[in-house]
Amino acid sequence: MKIKTIQLRTVILITLFIISGIFLAYRPVFDTDFGWHLRVGEYILRTRSIPYTDLFSFSVPHYPYVYHSWLTEVLMYISYRLFGWWGVSLLYSLVFTGISALLSKITALSTGRNVSFFTPLVLIPALIITIGFRTQSISALLLTALIYLLTSSKIVPVQKDTFFAWTKQANMHWVLIILTLWINLHGGFVLGFGFLILYLLMMIVQQMRSSQFGAKSFAYPAVTILLIITSMTVLNPYGVRSWEQAIQMANNPVAAAENVDWQPIWKSIQNYDQYYLLPFFLSGLFFVAMSVQNSKKGTPLKITAVLFFLLLFESRRYMFPFLIVISPFLVSLIQDVFAYALDKNRTYKFPYIIALSVLFISLISNSLKTQLFTYCAYTNKVCYAEVADEHNPPPNFPVHATAFMKEYGVPTHLFNHANWGGYLIYAFPEHRFFYDGRMDNFFNNGESFLAEYLSIQHAQGDWKEKLEQYDINGVLGAPNWELVHELKNDSDWNVVYENETSILLEKISD
Repeated sequence: MKIKTIQLRTVILITLFIISGIFLAYRPVFDTDFGWHLRVGEYILRTRSIPYTDLFSFSVPHYPYVYHSWLTEVLMYISYRLFGWWGVSLLYSLVFTGISALLSKITALSTGRNVSFFTPLVLIPALIITIGFRTQSISALLLTALIYLLTSSKIVPVQKDTFFAWTKQANMHWVLIILTLWINLHGGFVLGFGFLILYLLMMIVQQMRSSQFGAKSFAYPAVTILLIITSMTVLNPYGVRSWEQAIQMANNPVAAAENVDWQPIWKSIQNYDQYYLLPFFLSGLFFVAMSVQNSKKGTPLKITAVLFFLLLFESRRYMFPFLIVISPFLVSLIQDVFAYALDKNRTYKFPYIIALSVLFISLISNSLKTQLFTYCAYTNKVCYAEVADEHNPPPNFPVHATAFMKEYGVPTHLFNHANWGGYLIYAFPEHRFFYDGRMDNFFNNGESFLAEYLSIQHAQGDWKEKLEQYDINGVLGAPNWELVHELKNDSDWNVVYENETSILLEKISD
């Protein structure tokens, strides 16, 4: 009877945890790439094949492209097919709930302290602000799982034990599974490999300092398992091309200069962007946690956190791994605050209880407000646009212009806003468009196609010849575009729709 009671209590706690996680995480999907991600998943399930070339553009048809997230896109489309947009939000909410669950385990391993299963839930809003309901959240989940496997592993010298025994003690069989899945779920798998190599190196050095065995006893199994894992990751639909494109994407100078996601964090300070100042606030809390806890446990994770913080000055893309790596220490700090405030021996704890109550009420009220926004957005397209415009950064989806084109018709060769490509692919799956979020990683003679797009948008150089080259007969963009200004003054073009956020121009037929 006692065992059954414990099992029932465990089931109830896990159920409450999952419900709480979903409640705190659930919100609308505003990813500008959502449309093409969804259509890739639909294509795979409909044709029962993996695409190897571009599916959505008329500007670079049949470009050889690696869909790193093909398996995630299948899961996304299944969720959408079952429950519509609600299902996709549920999928992402479960991802963040999973991250939170793993963080409680990692915190205990990294700090040597017991942590409430529910404490990491407090970080879910910060995680979502940083990572978003985007496919990169899958990389965040897998990075968290990788950290858990490594922090719970035992790196020992290979002496009497066999190599396979070492692999089991070091959790490398699970690491192999995680990274083999990762390369089929998201392009962030390269980050996972880098983290694995760095973490193994630090753990080996740490063990060698307190061991009588030489470097060879530690390095041999680590190098061997890395070679095995690397060779296994080639077993994906794209083979070595998955690595080639991922590395090419990471070294794209045009994207680094123009794409907000790839720009260094210091540009946020220049632009007074509060959204991207979050890492500095969290890093401050991280160093507070380090000074308060003063523990030698989790040293490799602490070093990695400092490294990711420095890498933020190279690219904002390192923001989510930075937050994941410091989260265990933030969770421990939050646990300390809770324990301090609720200490039974503390005689004057009223202010602390008030502070915790305000935090709790803020989390609940913000989540309730978000649920109302979600209901409004998913039941009304106009409301979706309004809620999306409050999102940071606002995608300003062309909802009204799209509704107009559903009645009026879509120009056959439409030059579109880069951030609207995914939305248009979702709204008009039968059409191809000039540009979407994948195409800054399309290369021609080593140059990103983003440069071609920008030269037309800004009406620079031989932009008129390029309109002729691509046979552009329609333009959907922002009213303040240089291209729009030029075409408005061109007698061959006519404005067919315009509002405060978008304008549709069409070329007059001869």
